[in-house]
Amino acid sequence: MTPTEDPPGPALQTLLAAARAARARAYAPYSRFAVGAAVLDEQGRVHAGCNVENAAYPQGWCAETSALAAMVGAGGRAVRAVVVVGEADEPVTPCGGCRQRLREFARVDCPVVVADGARVRARFTLGGLLPASFGPSHLGVGEGRETAGDGTAGGRGAADTGDTACQAAGGATVDPAATARQALACLDLTSLNDADTEADIERLCARAVGPHGHVAAVCVWPRLAAKARALLPPQVAVAAVANFPHGGSDIAAAVADVRAIVEAGAQEVDVVLPWREPETAPALLAAVRRACPGLRLKVILETGELDSPQAIARACRVALDGGADFLKTSTGKVRVNATPEAARALLQAIADDPATRDRVGFKPAGGIRTVADAARYMAQVTEILGPDAVNPQRFRIGASGLLDDINAVLGGGGGGSGAAAY
Repeated sequence: MTPTEDPPGPALQTLLAAARAARARAYAPYSRFAVGAAVLDEQGRVHAGCNVENAAYPQGWCAETSALAAMVGAGGRAVRAVVVVGEADEPVTPCGGCRQRLREFARVDCPVVVADGARVRARFTLGGLLPASFGPSHLGVGEGRETAGDGTAGGRGAADTGDTACQAAGGATVDPAATARQALACLDLTSLNDADTEADIERLCARAVGPHGHVAAVCVWPRLAAKARALLPPQVAVAAVANFPHGGSDIAAAVADVRAIVEAGAQEVDVVLPWREPETAPALLAAVRRACPGLRLKVILETGELDSPQAIARACRVALDGGADFLKTSTGKVRVNATPEAARALLQAIADDPATRDRVGFKPAGGIRTVADAARYMAQVTEILGPDAVNPQRFRIGASGLLDDINAVLGGGGGGSGAAAY
Protein backbone atom coordinates (compact mmCIF):
# COMPACT_ATOMS: atom_id res chain seq x y z
CA MET A 1 0.00 0.00 0.00
CA THR A 2 1.36 3.44 -0.88
CA PRO A 3 2.63 5.39 2.19
CA THR A 4 0.44 8.39 2.97
CA GLU A 5 0.51 11.48 5.15
CA ASP A 6 -1.36 11.70 8.44
CA PRO A 7 -5.04 12.36 7.75
CA PRO A 8 -6.86 14.98 9.85
CA GLY A 9 -8.93 14.02 12.88
CA PRO A 10 -8.45 14.38 16.63
CA ALA A 11 -9.35 10.71 17.30
CA LEU A 12 -6.69 9.39 14.93
CA GLN A 13 -4.08 11.82 16.23
CA THR A 14 -4.81 10.72 19.80
CA LEU A 15 -4.48 7.06 18.78
CA LEU A 16 -1.18 7.76 17.02
CA ALA A 17 0.21 9.64 20.02
CA ALA A 18 -0.85 6.87 22.40
CA ALA A 19 0.67 4.12 20.24
CA ARG A 20 3.93 6.03 19.83
CA ALA A 21 4.17 6.64 23.57
CA ALA A 22 3.47 2.95 24.27
CA ARG A 23 6.17 1.90 21.79
CA ALA A 24 8.69 3.93 23.80
CA ARG A 25 7.94 1.66 26.79
CA ALA A 26 8.25 -1.64 24.91
CA TYR A 27 10.17 -4.47 26.56
CA ALA A 28 12.05 -6.03 23.65
CA PRO A 29 15.57 -6.97 24.84
CA TYR A 30 15.84 -9.95 22.46
CA SER A 31 14.51 -8.76 19.13
CA ARG A 32 15.18 -5.03 19.73
CA PHE A 33 12.00 -4.51 17.70
CA ALA A 34 9.67 -2.19 19.61
CA VAL A 35 6.01 -1.92 18.65
CA GLY A 36 3.17 0.16 20.07
CA ALA A 37 -0.54 -0.22 19.44
CA ALA A 38 -3.68 1.68 20.39
CA VAL A 39 -7.36 0.83 20.02
CA LEU A 40 -10.44 3.03 20.19
CA ASP A 41 -13.31 1.43 22.11
CA GLU A 42 -17.08 1.83 21.87
CA GLN A 43 -17.04 4.57 24.52
CA GLY A 44 -14.55 6.68 22.60
CA ARG A 45 -11.67 5.85 24.93
CA VAL A 46 -8.14 5.05 23.78
CA HIS A 47 -6.21 2.07 25.16
CA ALA A 48 -2.55 1.50 24.32
CA GLY A 49 -0.01 -1.27 24.74
CA CYS A 50 3.49 -2.38 23.79
CA ASN A 51 5.16 -5.69 23.01
CA VAL A 52 6.57 -7.59 26.00
CA GLU A 53 9.20 -10.25 25.26
CA ASN A 54 10.21 -13.22 27.39
CA ALA A 55 13.35 -15.35 27.51
CA ALA A 56 11.05 -18.30 26.78
CA TYR A 57 10.10 -16.80 23.45
CA PRO A 58 6.54 -18.16 23.08
CA GLN A 59 5.57 -16.56 26.40
CA GLY A 60 5.94 -13.00 25.11
CA TRP A 61 3.07 -11.04 23.62
CA CYS A 62 2.46 -8.39 21.01
CA ALA A 63 1.50 -4.74 21.37
CA GLU A 64 -2.00 -5.34 20.01
CA THR A 65 -2.60 -7.97 22.69
CA SER A 66 -1.47 -5.53 25.38
CA ALA A 67 -3.82 -2.84 24.06
CA LEU A 68 -6.75 -5.26 23.95
CA ALA A 69 -6.04 -6.41 27.51
CA ALA A 70 -6.01 -2.80 28.68
CA MET A 71 -9.31 -2.17 26.91
CA VAL A 72 -11.01 -5.23 28.43
CA GLY A 73 -9.61 -4.37 31.87
CA ALA A 74 -11.18 -0.92 31.57
CA GLY A 75 -14.58 -2.35 30.60
CA GLY A 76 -14.33 -1.93 26.84
CA ARG A 77 -15.87 -4.63 24.66
CA ALA A 78 -15.68 -3.37 21.07
CA VAL A 79 -12.85 -2.00 18.94
CA ARG A 80 -13.76 0.83 16.58
CA ALA A 81 -10.25 1.64 15.23
CA VAL A 82 -6.69 0.35 15.54
CA VAL A 83 -3.29 2.02 15.18
CA VAL A 84 0.00 0.08 15.11
CA VAL A 85 3.37 1.88 15.26
CA GLY A 86 6.73 0.32 14.43
CA GLU A 87 9.93 1.21 12.59
CA ALA A 88 10.86 -0.94 9.58
CA ASP A 89 11.37 -0.68 5.83
CA GLU A 90 7.85 -2.02 5.28
CA PRO A 91 4.74 -0.97 7.25
CA VAL A 92 4.46 -2.95 10.50
CA THR A 93 1.07 -4.68 10.37
CA PRO A 94 -0.45 -6.92 13.09
CA CYS A 95 0.79 -10.50 13.05
CA GLY A 96 -1.63 -13.29 12.18
CA GLY A 97 -2.41 -14.07 15.81
CA CYS A 98 -3.14 -10.44 16.63
CA ARG A 99 -5.37 -10.10 13.59
CA GLN A 100 -7.48 -12.93 15.00
CA ARG A 101 -7.47 -11.39 18.49
CA LEU A 102 -8.61 -8.06 17.07
CA ARG A 103 -11.31 -9.92 15.14
CA GLU A 104 -12.86 -10.98 18.46
CA PHE A 105 -13.70 -7.34 19.24
CA ALA A 106 -13.80 -5.64 15.83
CA ARG A 107 -15.93 -5.84 12.71
CA VAL A 108 -14.34 -6.64 9.37
CA ASP A 109 -14.71 -2.98 8.34
CA CYS A 110 -12.74 -1.73 11.36
CA PRO A 111 -9.96 0.64 10.16
CA VAL A 112 -6.37 -0.41 10.91
CA VAL A 113 -3.80 2.37 10.50
CA VAL A 114 -0.09 1.53 10.39
CA ALA A 115 2.47 4.24 11.18
CA ASP A 116 6.02 4.90 12.25
CA GLY A 117 7.37 7.63 14.51
CA ALA A 118 6.73 10.40 11.99
CA ARG A 119 3.87 9.52 9.64
CA VAL A 120 1.11 7.15 8.62
CA ARG A 121 2.50 4.43 6.37
CA ALA A 122 -0.59 2.48 5.31
CA ARG A 123 -4.30 2.03 5.94
CA PHE A 124 -6.27 -1.22 5.90
CA THR A 125 -9.51 -2.70 7.13
CA LEU A 126 -9.38 -5.70 9.43
CA GLY A 127 -11.21 -7.70 6.78
CA GLY A 128 -8.53 -6.81 4.28
CA LEU A 129 -5.83 -8.09 6.64
CA LEU A 130 -7.82 -11.18 7.64
CA PRO A 131 -10.11 -12.23 4.76
CA ALA A 132 -12.79 -14.87 5.23
CA SER A 133 -12.10 -14.83 8.95
CA PHE A 134 -13.65 -16.89 11.74
CA GLY A 135 -15.32 -14.61 14.29
CA PRO A 136 -17.85 -14.42 17.13
CA SER A 137 -20.80 -14.63 14.73
CA HIS A 138 -19.83 -18.21 13.88
CA LEU A 139 -20.62 -19.08 17.51
CA GLY A 140 -23.84 -17.10 17.58
CA VAL A 141 -22.47 -13.98 19.30
CA GLY A 142 -23.10 -10.54 17.79
CA GLU A 143 -20.12 -8.69 16.34
CA GLY A 144 -19.02 -5.26 17.55
CA ARG A 145 -20.98 -6.01 20.71
CA GLU A 146 -20.89 -4.17 24.00
CA THR A 147 -20.97 -6.75 26.79
CA ALA A 148 -20.65 -6.75 30.54
CA GLY A 149 -17.69 -8.06 32.44
CA ASP A 150 -19.11 -11.58 32.45
CA GLY A 151 -19.48 -11.61 28.67
CA THR A 152 -23.25 -11.15 28.68
CA ALA A 153 -25.05 -8.46 26.75
CA GLY A 154 -25.70 -5.10 28.31
CA GLY A 155 -22.29 -3.79 29.25
CA ARG A 156 -21.43 -1.05 31.66
CA GLY A 157 -21.41 2.56 30.57
CA ALA A 158 -18.79 5.24 30.87
CA ALA A 159 -20.35 6.44 34.11
CA ASP A 160 -19.41 3.12 35.74
CA THR A 161 -15.78 3.05 34.65
CA GLY A 162 -14.63 6.31 36.21
CA ASP A 163 -11.51 8.19 35.14
CA THR A 164 -8.98 5.63 36.35
CA ALA A 165 -6.36 4.66 33.77
CA CYS A 166 -6.49 0.83 33.97
CA GLN A 167 -3.36 -1.11 33.05
CA ALA A 168 -3.09 -4.75 32.08
CA ALA A 169 -0.59 -6.95 30.23
CA GLY A 170 1.74 -4.09 29.48
CA GLY A 171 -1.06 -1.82 28.22
CA ALA A 172 -2.44 1.54 29.28
CA THR A 173 -5.72 3.36 28.90
CA VAL A 174 -5.27 6.91 27.62
CA ASP A 175 -7.84 9.47 28.69
CA PRO A 176 -8.13 12.49 26.33
CA ALA A 177 -9.08 14.64 29.30
CA ALA A 178 -5.86 13.64 31.06
CA THR A 179 -3.92 14.68 27.96
CA ALA A 180 -5.72 18.02 27.97
CA ARG A 181 -4.90 18.58 31.64
CA GLN A 182 -1.25 17.79 30.96
CA ALA A 183 -1.20 20.19 28.01
CA LEU A 184 -2.72 22.91 30.19
CA ALA A 185 -0.05 22.48 32.85
CA CYS A 186 2.69 22.75 30.19
CA LEU A 187 1.19 25.64 28.19
CA ASP A 188 2.99 28.94 27.59
CA LEU A 189 -0.10 31.02 26.80
CA THR A 190 1.15 33.48 24.22
CA SER A 191 0.27 36.92 22.90
CA LEU A 192 2.89 38.47 20.62
CA ASN A 193 0.87 40.65 18.29
CA ASP A 194 2.61 43.85 17.25
CA ALA A 195 -0.27 46.00 18.50
CA ASP A 196 -0.73 44.29 21.89
CA THR A 197 -1.78 46.68 24.67
CA GLU A 198 -2.14 46.40 28.43
CA ALA A 199 -5.83 45.65 27.88
CA ASP A 200 -4.86 42.68 25.71
CA ILE A 201 -2.55 41.41 28.45
CA GLU A 202 -5.31 41.78 31.03
CA ARG A 203 -7.50 39.50 28.92
CA LEU A 204 -4.63 37.07 28.41
CA CYS A 205 -3.89 36.84 32.12
CA ALA A 206 -7.57 36.37 32.92
CA ARG A 207 -7.51 33.27 30.70
CA ALA A 208 -4.31 31.92 32.28
CA VAL A 209 -6.12 30.73 35.41
CA GLY A 210 -9.42 28.98 34.81
CA PRO A 211 -11.81 26.37 36.13
CA HIS A 212 -9.59 23.51 34.99
CA GLY A 213 -6.31 24.86 36.39
CA HIS A 214 -3.60 27.27 35.34
CA VAL A 215 -1.05 27.45 32.55
CA ALA A 216 2.68 27.16 33.13
CA ALA A 217 3.43 30.70 31.91
CA VAL A 218 2.27 33.56 29.76
CA CYS A 219 4.62 34.79 27.02
CA VAL A 220 4.51 38.48 26.05
CA TRP A 221 6.60 41.38 24.78
CA PRO A 222 9.17 42.84 27.23
CA ARG A 223 7.24 46.11 27.43
CA LEU A 224 4.20 44.23 28.78
CA ALA A 225 5.99 41.79 31.10
CA ALA A 226 5.61 43.97 34.21
CA LYS A 227 1.86 44.26 33.61
CA ALA A 228 1.55 40.49 33.29
CA ARG A 229 3.59 39.91 36.43
CA ALA A 230 1.37 42.27 38.42
CA LEU A 231 -1.79 40.45 37.30
CA LEU A 232 -0.79 36.81 37.71
CA PRO A 233 -0.49 34.59 40.77
CA PRO A 234 3.02 33.41 41.70
CA GLN A 235 2.48 29.89 40.33
CA VAL A 236 2.13 31.25 36.78
CA ALA A 237 5.48 32.36 35.35
CA VAL A 238 5.98 35.32 33.03
CA ALA A 239 8.11 34.79 29.94
CA ALA A 240 9.07 37.53 27.52
CA VAL A 241 10.83 37.48 24.17
CA ALA A 242 14.21 38.91 23.21
CA ASN A 243 15.79 39.48 19.80
CA PHE A 244 12.30 38.69 18.53
CA PRO A 245 11.14 37.80 15.95
CA HIS A 246 13.92 38.71 13.52
CA GLY A 247 16.80 36.89 15.21
CA GLY A 248 19.32 39.60 14.41
CA SER A 249 22.97 39.62 15.38
CA ASP A 250 22.93 42.92 17.36
CA ILE A 251 24.19 41.81 20.78
CA ALA A 252 23.49 45.15 22.44
CA ALA A 253 19.86 45.14 21.30
CA ALA A 254 19.32 41.58 22.48
CA VAL A 255 20.84 42.35 25.86
CA ALA A 256 18.67 45.48 26.17
CA ASP A 257 15.59 43.28 25.67
CA VAL A 258 16.80 40.89 28.33
CA ARG A 259 17.53 43.63 30.85
CA ALA A 260 14.02 44.98 30.36
CA ILE A 261 12.64 41.50 31.00
CA VAL A 262 14.67 41.13 34.19
CA GLU A 263 13.63 44.57 35.45
CA ALA A 264 9.97 43.70 34.79
CA GLY A 265 10.19 40.80 37.23
CA ALA A 266 9.71 38.04 34.65
CA GLN A 267 11.05 34.55 35.27
CA GLU A 268 11.77 33.37 31.74
CA VAL A 269 13.45 34.64 28.57
CA ASP A 270 12.64 33.30 25.08
CA VAL A 271 15.49 34.55 22.87
CA VAL A 272 15.81 34.07 19.11
CA LEU A 273 19.12 32.65 17.93
CA PRO A 274 20.73 34.76 15.16
CA TRP A 275 20.06 31.98 12.67
CA ARG A 276 20.99 34.03 9.58
CA GLU A 277 24.48 34.72 10.98
CA PRO A 278 25.22 31.62 13.06
CA GLU A 279 28.82 32.65 13.62
CA THR A 280 27.56 35.45 15.90
CA ALA A 281 25.34 33.15 17.97
CA PRO A 282 27.85 32.02 20.63
CA ALA A 283 28.75 35.59 21.61
CA LEU A 284 25.12 36.73 21.62
CA LEU A 285 23.97 33.80 23.77
CA ALA A 286 26.86 34.30 26.19
CA ALA A 287 25.89 37.96 26.65
CA VAL A 288 22.20 37.08 27.07
CA ARG A 289 23.00 34.37 29.59
CA ARG A 290 25.10 36.80 31.65
CA ALA A 291 22.28 39.35 31.59
CA CYS A 292 19.66 37.01 33.08
CA PRO A 293 21.26 34.90 35.81
CA GLY A 294 18.77 32.62 37.48
CA LEU A 295 16.10 33.03 34.80
CA ARG A 296 14.97 30.16 32.60
CA LEU A 297 16.44 30.66 29.11
CA LYS A 298 14.60 29.24 26.11
CA VAL A 299 16.52 29.51 22.85
CA ILE A 300 14.41 29.77 19.68
CA LEU A 301 16.18 28.09 16.74
CA GLU A 302 13.66 29.01 13.99
CA THR A 303 13.98 25.50 12.59
CA GLY A 304 11.63 26.18 9.68
CA GLU A 305 14.17 28.60 8.24
CA LEU A 306 17.18 26.28 8.59
CA ASP A 307 17.95 24.51 5.34
CA SER A 308 19.04 21.05 6.49
CA PRO A 309 19.04 18.61 9.41
CA GLN A 310 22.73 19.39 9.80
CA ALA A 311 21.97 23.09 10.24
CA ILE A 312 19.39 22.27 12.91
CA ALA A 313 21.89 20.01 14.69
CA ARG A 314 24.51 22.79 14.66
CA ALA A 315 22.00 25.30 16.04
CA CYS A 316 21.10 22.87 18.82
CA ARG A 317 24.74 22.47 19.72
CA VAL A 318 25.33 26.23 19.85
CA ALA A 319 22.24 26.74 22.03
CA LEU A 320 23.14 23.94 24.44
CA ASP A 321 26.74 25.15 24.71
CA GLY A 322 25.41 28.67 25.31
CA GLY A 323 23.50 27.68 28.43
CA ALA A 324 19.99 27.04 27.08
CA ASP A 325 17.52 25.62 29.57
CA PHE A 326 15.08 24.85 26.75
CA LEU A 327 15.36 24.34 23.00
CA LYS A 328 12.39 25.96 21.24
CA THR A 329 11.50 25.30 17.62
CA SER A 330 10.07 28.55 16.32
CA THR A 331 8.85 32.10 16.74
CA GLY A 332 5.48 31.30 15.19
CA LYS A 333 6.09 34.19 12.79
CA VAL A 334 7.45 32.30 9.78
CA ARG A 335 5.88 30.02 7.18
CA VAL A 336 7.08 26.73 8.74
CA ASN A 337 7.01 26.51 12.52
CA ALA A 338 6.90 23.46 14.78
CA THR A 339 6.97 20.10 12.97
CA PRO A 340 7.40 16.55 14.30
CA GLU A 341 10.63 16.26 12.30
CA ALA A 342 12.13 19.37 13.89
CA ALA A 343 10.91 18.28 17.30
CA ARG A 344 12.66 14.94 16.96
CA ALA A 345 15.92 16.66 16.00
CA LEU A 346 15.83 18.96 19.03
CA LEU A 347 14.85 16.20 21.43
CA GLN A 348 17.55 13.92 20.10
CA ALA A 349 20.17 16.64 20.54
CA ILE A 350 19.12 16.98 24.18
CA ALA A 351 19.08 13.22 24.75
CA ASP A 352 22.44 12.57 23.09
CA ASP A 353 24.35 14.87 25.47
CA PRO A 354 24.87 13.41 28.97
CA ALA A 355 25.12 16.96 30.34
CA THR A 356 21.65 17.92 29.05
CA ARG A 357 19.52 14.78 28.76
CA ASP A 358 18.17 15.03 32.32
CA ARG A 359 18.08 18.83 32.55
CA VAL A 360 17.25 20.70 29.33
CA GLY A 361 13.63 21.01 28.17
CA PHE A 362 11.85 21.28 24.84
CA LYS A 363 9.24 23.75 23.56
CA PRO A 364 7.42 23.42 20.24
CA ALA A 365 5.69 26.61 19.11
CA GLY A 366 3.61 27.73 16.16
CA GLY A 367 0.59 25.98 14.67
CA ILE A 368 -0.32 23.90 17.74
CA ARG A 369 -4.06 24.44 17.96
CA THR A 370 -5.63 21.27 19.37
CA VAL A 371 -5.09 18.78 22.16
CA ALA A 372 -4.39 16.20 19.45
CA ASP A 373 -1.58 18.43 18.14
CA ALA A 374 -0.14 18.69 21.64
CA ALA A 375 -0.41 14.94 22.18
CA ARG A 376 1.86 14.29 19.20
CA TYR A 377 4.67 16.31 20.80
CA MET A 378 4.03 14.80 24.24
CA ALA A 379 4.47 11.37 22.69
CA GLN A 380 7.80 12.38 21.17
CA VAL A 381 9.03 13.74 24.50
CA THR A 382 7.97 10.50 26.20
CA GLU A 383 9.71 8.41 23.55
CA ILE A 384 13.03 10.26 23.54
CA LEU A 385 13.41 11.85 26.99
CA GLY A 386 11.10 9.53 28.95
CA PRO A 387 7.65 9.98 30.51
CA ASP A 388 9.02 11.92 33.49
CA ALA A 389 10.04 14.73 31.11
CA VAL A 390 6.42 15.63 30.28
CA ASN A 391 6.15 18.28 32.97
CA PRO A 392 6.44 22.10 33.00
CA GLN A 393 10.10 21.96 34.00
CA ARG A 394 11.05 20.01 30.87
CA PHE A 395 8.23 20.55 28.38
CA ARG A 396 6.31 23.63 27.25
CA ILE A 397 3.94 24.35 24.38
CA GLY A 398 3.96 27.83 22.85
CA ALA A 399 0.43 28.65 21.68
CA SER A 400 -2.46 31.05 21.95
CA GLY A 401 -5.45 29.12 20.56
CA LEU A 402 -4.66 25.74 22.15
CA LEU A 403 -6.28 26.85 25.41
CA ASP A 404 -9.68 27.03 23.68
CA ASP A 405 -9.44 23.39 22.65
CA ILE A 406 -8.17 22.32 26.09
CA ASN A 407 -11.17 23.97 27.71
CA ALA A 408 -13.50 22.37 25.15
CA VAL A 409 -12.13 18.90 25.93
CA LEU A 410 -12.19 19.39 29.69
CA GLY A 411 -15.62 20.98 29.56
CA GLY A 412 -17.07 18.07 27.64
CA GLY A 413 -17.31 19.93 24.34
CA GLY A 414 -15.17 17.48 22.41
CA GLY A 415 -12.59 19.96 21.09
CA GLY A 416 -10.42 19.47 18.06
CA SER A 417 -11.12 22.61 16.07
CA GLY A 418 -8.79 25.27 17.38
CA ALA A 419 -8.40 28.19 15.00
CA ALA A 420 -5.71 30.50 16.35
CA ALA A 421 -2.82 31.44 14.09
CA TYR A 422 0.01 30.93 16.61
